[in-house]
Amino acid sequence: MYNSFQIFIPNKNKLTINNNTAFYIPLAVFVTLFLNIRVQPYHGIFTFILIIFAIIYFYLGMTRTDRIKPIKGKLEGFILFEKEYLVTNNTKIDLSEIQSVQISVGDFIGKIYYKSNLDRLDLQPLASNGTNNWIEYSLQNGVKNKIYFRQEYEAQHESMYPFLRTLIQRKTITLNDVLKILDFESDYNIQSFKESVNN
Repeated sequence: MYNSFQIFIPNKNKLTINNNTAFYIPLAVFVTLFLNIRVQPYHGIFTFILIIFAIIYFYLGMTRTDRIKPIKGKLEGFILFEKEYLVTNNTKIDLSEIQSVQISVGDFIGKIYYKSNLDRLDLQPLASNGTNNWIEYSLQNGVKNKIYFRQEYEAQHESMYPFLRTLIQRKTITLNDVLKILDFESDYNIQSFKESVNN
């Protein structure tokens, strides 16, 4: 469904090895061996290995913007933003039950961050995996929850408009807060959304 997003559950306190660690530590070892062991055939083998490292370095460096960051956690279940309900893994919450809400959207699969500040030594992928979106809400009964979710493409968050309009009409969130959350590309889009809230 258009307004259905995969729920993302981040890993907590789990050590992961990134591309920089996996590349530069073995490189340092082989450079040390290359400089200290001059005996053949080992020196030739180390030279060949360092050439392979150079090829890998150029490949990882040139493809940074094409490679998607690995997901550090798991995708499990779905969250739906309906006009009158928030649905998480088949649990339906009426919007009248929500006392307060905070939302962050805008991250999507393939989005490039820090494009103008590329560090030549950093070999990590630059394309986002789209999991840095979240909703945090408090219910009338005191229950609080924060859910991360994945946006698959840039405009997918537009499917949340009816959900957000209802929250504004119920005074659960302000129009100004929503305008900050949603990065509208033009004044026309802002005005159209404002008018749709009043209808």
